[in-house]
Amino acid sequence: TAMAESGNGNYYFIDKADRINSIFAKELNGLVSVIANNTKVSVNYPSFYLSPSTSFGFKFDLKNNQVNFDLKDVASQEQKSMLIKFSIQNQLTENIIFNTVLEYDNAISKIHFTTLTNDTLIPTLDKPKFDLAFNEDAIANIAMFETNVITENAMDDLDSRSYDKCQAKLGSARAILVESKKRSPNNKEIDKQIKIVDEYDRQVEKAKNMKDEELNVMQKAYRSTNYEIKKKK
Repeated sequence: TAMAESGNGNYYFIDKADRINSIFAKELNGLVSVIANNTKVSVNYPSFYLSPSTSFGFKFDLKNNQVNFDLKDVASQEQKSMLIKFSIQNQLTENIIFNTVLEYDNAISKIHFTTLTNDTLIPTLDKPKFDLAFNEDAIANIAMFETNVITENAMDDLDSRSYDKCQAKLGSARAILVESKKRSPNNKEIDKQIKIVDEYDRQVEKAKNMKDEELNVMQKAYRSTNYEIKKKK
């Protein structure tokens, strides 16, 4: 998956030769349905209060107080999601404003478009108000991205046949997903991720009796699934 991440591309595990045609067809369809080129997202933040510690979904470049994502081409009906995690540098004593710029070239007309949005974070010590001020999609994405990383780390543990560490991480991932369901009860992506985590957990038990070659095939298949979830394929 590292090569796919570096090139902002796709990762597939081909377990059967007859899947090659469908994968090529999927990729070619993406090429002909491209609607935006040179797509970029930039998020400006107040560096006195915040510092970006990591991102999920896509890697970012940092320049001064601006987080930059290069999404390249975007196809019709395609969704691209990214999540930035900030560390608090100083106590929040005023409203925090994020300026987000989306820019791209229309793939047909070649006209350049730019869209600016402003979002305000209002600090509060009022817990009931804090508990009500959440976005269901944001909560779901946080859970999805966090558990995606945890699951990938669990897979690394299974590579070294550290079964207990692997299953402990999977249990942690499941707990995060179940908790997020309380705020996003109808989110199908969370339901899908829970099923995948549970299925992988069951496979870990079977892996204890697998030969290295069998385990390697299983790991590639689940890494492909995990990558598709991460990129919302």
